[in-house]
Amino acid sequence: QYGLYHYKVLLFEKQGGEFRRPDEFARAALATVTTHDMPTLKSYWDGLDIELRERLNLYPSEAAISEVRRGRQLDRRELLEALHREGLAPAHPATAEEPFTPALAQALHVYLARSNSALAAVQIEDLLGMVDPVNVPGTYHEYPNWQRKLTHDVEDIIARVDLDAQFAAIGAARLAAPQSGRP
Repeated sequence: QYGLYHYKVLLFEKQGGEFRRPDEFARAALATVTTHDMPTLKSYWDGLDIELRERLNLYPSEAAISEVRRGRQLDRRELLEALHREGLAPAHPATAEEPFTPALAQALHVYLARSNSALAAVQIEDLLGMVDPVNVPGTYHEYPNWQRKLTHDVEDIIARVDLDAQFAAIGAARLAAPQSGRP
């Protein structure tokens, strides 16, 4: 009614245990793979965020930690399956057990760029393969929220040919997306 957009985060966009296909995303939405209040994609994939939250004593029990790890393994499998369905599966990781690769980040961003959502956002930390989150919700003194810097200078980022290729692939997928550029 007021023209407010949804905020659709790929890692939360599941239906029936599977990640939504790009054509199932809401049109009036900003879509992103991760956010500033989430682990980076590398940290998420490699489970480093779970280890961090464990070190910060943010889980109520060992059973909770085990459940989170179990759920993460399922999510990793489902993410790879979603990429396979769209013909975007990277060579590595080929299985949910393999570590994060830049190719995985690119595939997930292209997947999202194909979405129906009017807007798509990219976290530069995810394209750089950074680990440390900018913010860990639920912490105040335990983690230095909003103090983490990028691992590369802006000049270095601009000069990176690999990032140019990633942005080109994301841009091409965005232009080919349904109703691209029309709110």
